[in-house]
Amino acid sequence: GNAGRALVVQDVHVPTTVVWDRILDYNHYAQMVPKTLESQNYAVEKRRHGQQLIYTRMKVGFPLFQMEFFVKHNYQPSQNSLTWTLDYTKRSDFDDSCGYWYIIPHPDNPTQWTRVYYSIGVSMFSWVPKFAVDFMSSKALADATAWVKKHSELEYAKTAGAAAVSKKQRTSPVSNEKKDQDDDNEKLLPTNKRKGPPDWFHRKRRTQKKHPPSQESSSSPRSSSGDDSDASTCPTTDSEGDCTTVPLIEPDKDAPVGVVRVSLLTTVCGLALFNVYLYVSQ
Repeated sequence: GNAGRALVVQDVHVPTTVVWDRILDYNHYAQMVPKTLESQNYAVEKRRHGQQLIYTRMKVGFPLFQMEFFVKHNYQPSQNSLTWTLDYTKRSDFDDSCGYWYIIPHPDNPTQWTRVYYSIGVSMFSWVPKFAVDFMSSKALADATAWVKKHSELEYAKTAGAAAVSKKQRTSPVSNEKKDQDDDNEKLLPTNKRKGPPDWFHRKRRTQKKHPPSQESSSSPRSSSGDDSDASTCPTTDSEGDCTTVPLIEPDKDAPVGVVRVSLLTTVCGLALFNVYLYVSQ
C-alpha cells in the first residue's frame, strides 16, 4: 500500500555534540537536506533537563510536486534521542509519519566519532502516487543520513581549524611587528637607559686601560693675549676680518662616552661649515 518504514545506521567522524547541532538546526534544513524546499520552526517549548518540543513546518518534493507537513519533535538529551510525529492540530499532506534519531558515541572512538540511528515510518493518502511514497521512505532514507554525515564533518572541520588557529596565536612568540616596535623604543631611550653599551665601547675602554692618554696639556687659542692674537691663532673670522671666538663645549665627565663624541663631532662639523661659508662669501 501507500506506506513504508525503514531503518539505517550511519557512522560520522565527529563528536556527538556536532551531530546534534546539525539535526536540531531545522531552520536551515532547506540548505542541507536534499529535496527539502522549506523548513521553519513555528514553536519551541523548553522543559526540564534540556528537553524541548520543537514544532516545524516543512515542504518537500520536487518543483512540480510538493508536499507540506507539520512535525512535532520531542528532543530528550538525557535519552540521546529525538522522536517525532505529525502535529495533529494542523493539516498535513501525509496521512501519518513518525520516526526517531538515536545518537551515541562510536564504540571505537567515543570522544571523536558518532554512531547515528535513524528510522522513519510514513503513510500516504490513497491519491498520492507510488513514486512519492518510495521517495519518502527508501530514497529519502539514504539522503537523510548522508546529509548529516556531510554537514557535520564540514562544520567540525571549520570549527576545529578555527580553534587550531586561535591556539597557535595564543602560544606563538612575539610577532615581528612587536619586535620592531621594541627596537624603536630602545633607540629612543637615553644612552644610559639602554640595556647595555655596544661592543665598540668595551673595546675602547680596554684600549684606554692599556694605553692611557698623554697628560700634556695643549695650548688653547684663549691662552694667548687678545691684542697679539692673529689670524693664525683665531679659530674663526667674520666677513670684516675681525676675530670671533666660538666657546668650546666642555664635556660632562659624568655623561656617557657616546654623548661626548656626538657633541665634539657636531662642534667640528659646525666650524668646518662656517669656514666654508666665509670662504665662499669672500
